[in-house]
Amino acid sequence: IPFENQKKIIERIDNLYNENKFNICRVLVWEEPGGGKSFIGKLLAKKYNSPLSFDINLLNPGNPILNLWQKVMPSKEHPLIIQIDELDNVISKIHYKVTRKPHDWLKCLVNDKQTFNTFLSEYLLCLPYVIYLFTMNSSPQEVNKLDSSYIRENRMDLIQNLDVEKKNN
Repeated sequence: IPFENQKKIIERIDNLYNENKFNICRVLVWEEPGGGKSFIGKLLAKKYNSPLSFDINLLNPGNPILNLWQKVMPSKEHPLIIQIDELDNVISKIHYKVTRKPHDWLKCLVNDKQTFNTFLSEYLLCLPYVIYLFTMNSSPQEVNKLDSSYIRENRMDLIQNLDVEKKNN
């Protein structure tokens, strides 16, 4: 059962998902550890009776999102929920170039700032019926100190502090 702050975010996600002509939603939820960010993915999966993937590593070679999408074949009523936890750590690795050496024959979706930004702005829009839930412990302001291009409008449909919602209840 979701807490009130989680319910509010899920309602916003649902509205954004249904308003998008391709039924896609990219959401970033941030808060201190242990606040219930990651549980939102399970709540979304329950709401839509949908599959949830929470083990995709954006920095690994290959295209796990496309492979997963093809296996699941999501629909408007049952979208695929893809949860990427610790986005702040992923961005830090990209920013400080602590990523793996490119694979000789297997493309890596994300390996630097340019591919990360293209991934959020372009790639995620190619697969319909997906809700992308990104979570992190750092605030967007902290991440934007590295570079303001990582998290911004047109890369995320909703940026929400779970703790702010908790205080508004």
